Amino acid sequence: MKYFKIMLMVLLILSCGTPQSENNNFKVEYKGALKNIMHKGDISSKADLSDFKETNHFYALGAIEKLKGEIQIFDSKPFNTIVVDSNLIFDKSFSKKATLLVYTSVDKWETTKIPDNVATYALFEKYLAH
Repeated sequence: MKYFKIMLMVLLILSCGTPQSENNNFKVEYKGALKNIMHKGDISSKADLSDFKETNHFYALGAIEKLKGEIQIFDSKPFNTIVVDSNLIFDKSFSKKATLLVYTSVDKWETTKIPDNVATYALFEKYLAH
């Protein structure tokens, strides 16, 4: 559950982030639905990462097919993780499929410093809302 809370926070960041220029439009998209995973037990593949291999400035978070690991892609560089025989394995390829994937492509980001007094998840949500 902690993983999905973190994923939700990142989705909020991505959807509230601002490109550096007005010409740098972006859209946060997703494949799969947490509701279907939780209520229907649907952990089947909803996206093939190889479809995004040539996408520039690609960012994504998600769950590997059948919930076998986590997908993390930052600026088109995958850092996926899988547990095999109690060992954490890093997979730096686009060869996996996703049960759930939140993604976007952004050329340039505007950096914003988060104030020191924003120290909890609840305060972070309030900060993002403004």
